[in-house]
Amino acid sequence: MRYNFAMLQIEHGDLAAAADLLAESEDFTKSQPNRWPWPIVDSVQVGRGRLCYERNEPAQALHLLQTGIELAQQRRNLYVIIDGYLTLAWVHQTQGAGALAQAALDQATALLSKATRPGTAQLVAAHQARLWLAQGEWERVNHWVQSQTATPTVDPVDGHPARAFTLAAIFIAQGAETAPQGLALLDRLTRIATDWANRRLQIYTLQALAFRQLGQQAEAQQALKQALAVGESAGYLRLLVDQGAALAPLLTHLPATPYRDHLLAALGGENRAPAASVSVPSHVIANQSLIEPLSERELAVLRLVVTGASNQLIADQLVITVGTVKNHMTSILGKLGAGNRWEAIRRAEEIGLL
Repeated sequence: MRYNFAMLQIEHGDLAAAADLLAESEDFTKSQPNRWPWPIVDSVQVGRGRLCYERNEPAQALHLLQTGIELAQQRRNLYVIIDGYLTLAWVHQTQGAGALAQAALDQATALLSKATRPGTAQLVAAHQARLWLAQGEWERVNHWVQSQTATPTVDPVDGHPARAFTLAAIFIAQGAETAPQGLALLDRLTRIATDWANRRLQIYTLQALAFRQLGQQAEAQQALKQALAVGESAGYLRLLVDQGAALAPLLTHLPATPYRDHLLAALGGENRAPAASVSVPSHVIANQSLIEPLSERELAVLRLVVTGASNQLIADQLVITVGTVKNHMTSILGKLGAGNRWEAIRRAEEIGLL
């Protein structure tokens, strides 16, 4: 019960109250040495792990989640185990361990045959689709979308909200042609998200990404400002960062604040799958307003930087060494007059290179 209440507090945007409740619960369990481990300790560990992940503390989250899952397995606490594996998947993904992330989701999926709580299967499936999206597995993503939209009589807003949010995120990530479908879903979700800070944050963030896809920069900036207001007030970090590296160029256009910079730092440290294609249109190469234009290879590197790819992922994608990637980045920063990657992205957008 305490675990469920703490998770509700997180969803409503009161992370501090959730942390206090979980800390009180842990203190209580430790005050009963003759009954340690107290029955609620598994849910306390998983709950604290979920909080640490949201605050972008992956190492601590990993330890708490693994401990909590092991204890919950001993007690056969099914839904705590599932919650633990879902968050564990994202911890691994954040640390660049894609195979481990998928393995954790596989564990959650394997437990669905025992789950009777409404919406659990939709929640796990939505996490799986979002993980495929984060890893660039577009064939699997598109197959999931088809499975969710194949029956016109099934309303995607019905059931667990994770399904609708995931569909919206995918429509927006697919580009300008399908972004309006994502916006339409978000508009419907807005009507049922008034009291849920985490849902409002997702709506504003995804709206910002959709408007960016549609070239509506003013609207994108306004939506992102609303997202940051909710996120900073509640203390959310991963809920924003996990929407993808495409947020970074939008964030660089906002005034510098500790919260904005914290988000950019988190985005800059991600190990994400690079885009499927890094070909650079010939008109982009030719029509540069720089005194010393970027080469085709430098433009390819820059486009991978926009996806949030690390130097190693860029090197793997372009079949070059990490040292060569760093040399290209030094040249790109110099030609664009930028001090870091995010300034380079902003400058490149301003002159039409992206």
